[in-house]
Amino acid sequence: MSKHKTKGARGPRRVVRRTEDFRRVEVIPRRTEYLDMSAIMTEWLKTPTGTMSLRKEQAWALSEIAEVEGLFGPIGVGVGKSILTLLAPTVLEAQRPLLILPAATRDEKTIKKDIPELAAHWRLHPRFIQAMFDVEARKECILSYEELSRESQADAFHRIKPDLIVLDECHKAKNKKSAVWRRIERYFLDYPGTKMVAVSGTITTKSLRDYAHLAKLCLKDTSPLPHRWADLEDWADALDEGVDPDQRPDPGALELFCKPGDTPRQGFRRRLLETKGVVATESPSSQASIVISELPVKPPLVVREAFEKMRSEWLTPGGDIIMTALELAAHLMELACGFYYRWKWANGVVDQEWLDARKAWRKYVRETVKLSGTSKVDGQLFDTEQQVASACSQGRLRPPLDEYSVWRNIRGRSKPETEAVWISEYLVDVGFEWLKKPHEVGASGLVWTEHKALLERLRPRVEALGLRAYGAGQHDVIYETKSCVVSIDAHGEGKNLQAHHSRNLFLCAPTNAKVWEQAIGRTHRQGQQADEVTVEVVLPCIEFWASIEKSRKQAKYIEATTGQQQRLNVADIVIPNEAEILKRAKNKDPLWVKEISVSAILDGPRVQKKERNETLDSSSEDD
Repeated sequence: MSKHKTKGARGPRRVVRRTEDFRRVEVIPRRTEYLDMSAIMTEWLKTPTGTMSLRKEQAWALSEIAEVEGLFGPIGVGVGKSILTLLAPTVLEAQRPLLILPAATRDEKTIKKDIPELAAHWRLHPRFIQAMFDVEARKECILSYEELSRESQADAFHRIKPDLIVLDECHKAKNKKSAVWRRIERYFLDYPGTKMVAVSGTITTKSLRDYAHLAKLCLKDTSPLPHRWADLEDWADALDEGVDPDQRPDPGALELFCKPGDTPRQGFRRRLLETKGVVATESPSSQASIVISELPVKPPLVVREAFEKMRSEWLTPGGDIIMTALELAAHLMELACGFYYRWKWANGVVDQEWLDARKAWRKYVRETVKLSGTSKVDGQLFDTEQQVASACSQGRLRPPLDEYSVWRNIRGRSKPETEAVWISEYLVDVGFEWLKKPHEVGASGLVWTEHKALLERLRPRVEALGLRAYGAGQHDVIYETKSCVVSIDAHGEGKNLQAHHSRNLFLCAPTNAKVWEQAIGRTHRQGQQADEVTVEVVLPCIEFWASIEKSRKQAKYIEATTGQQQRLNVADIVIPNEAEILKRAKNKDPLWVKEISVSAILDGPRVQKKERNETLDSSSEDD
């Protein structure tokens, strides 16, 4: 055990040890050569009349699947993962393959487009061919993550009894507490011989914990990540992004993976990528350059005044209490778009008791978070509602008016909807004017937004121009040839939009590297004919800028540990640096004051070990 101590540490500094699990990883054979299997694999898998050829990365992945009988694939956005997921059952001669993918890409893209196009060239599994025509057959071989999370599908795996599970966009299963992952895990416990192929262009954003469990089921004992929880905790704390320096262990045994001059992350990356069954693409799939720049905007006085009021009072314009710095940042970014949300009660009947209990609980959470680390809360650290709720349930905190129990007992009684209240449509005007501008033929553009309220506000305006806005369920966006408005949540993954679009405008800056990589990858991918893909982003306030800075840090971590080159790292980024942001803040502009909400975005909440993930509000885990 290392004797080192760090400032603020309560004891000897942890060190990554050479445990039995470490030695298992240490002796896994390393890949020593990379052969171009394109011609061999194409000849094996194509139909007699097929004319398509596999790209080098695709052929390599399929050959690894054949050799290892599984695949863990951090394969870049736009490389062509669909063909891998559809040919994996053929390569492994599976009897009952089950392909799991996001609902947004299942019907319109995979079943109606990809399978018919690829079936003419490749020997797809008979079940996939049948799924094109038979809805019932489809339920036995192609399901979505969303479907498999439902209570009605609790026995789906044991009913279908797949001998191969293929996870497309496998980051959808990174949450080990999600229903879909727990069902997969239970099935593997009962049928450990089941094979797994898992691929994603955005397999992680900040932690080894995002994918160690996936790699374990794909590669079994040859997974280059720890199987034991304690070892994974040490590795992750030593390598992950955003770990408190006082809590970061000494790399210890991880240095055995390093060559002279390597950092621990570089050594781990080499160990990961040299493992057979791990296939990662190290460069984006398109040769087009990427330019990310700011589209300057000036929010009107009404927005600036609302910003100043929210920053000082920690209340939404609708009177709702804001509990934490991260929540403040989220509300400020909505306000910067020109609107806020308020409750919408069915038939106008307000449940005042519910509102009062919720308000009292949120006020208690806010005050507790403010006292974090002080003697008034026994030195405990609190950054989130979940942490406060856990402490209350465990008796470590005792609210004076029993706010926790009162809210816990009443919270499920009412479920009011929310509605957007607009204070300014200036950002709607920005998106509309951008779409109206004349551009060269073939350079149509996409206006991206994460807010349904903003998309719906734009819809009637763009439709008056003969253009469209594509929200949830509107999967025909893949056939759109004109400029349009698109939802990041609905179409930021799995849609090929490069044939007709090379320009992008983000009215809402994505808040993490995964979303950036996926969204830019809709147009920056194989088949893009333009020499340059342009990405303009609106930065009406410092919180949006901070989100980009955080995403850039995450992108560096992803590339350093997985080898996946990130588009944020290769793009020419022309947005203000920190010095320029500080200049904007000098005039006390409420939109650009660097306060606690910015630190919350850049640093994130402190994580406490063994914390129960319990919440008393409408938030939920990613699934």
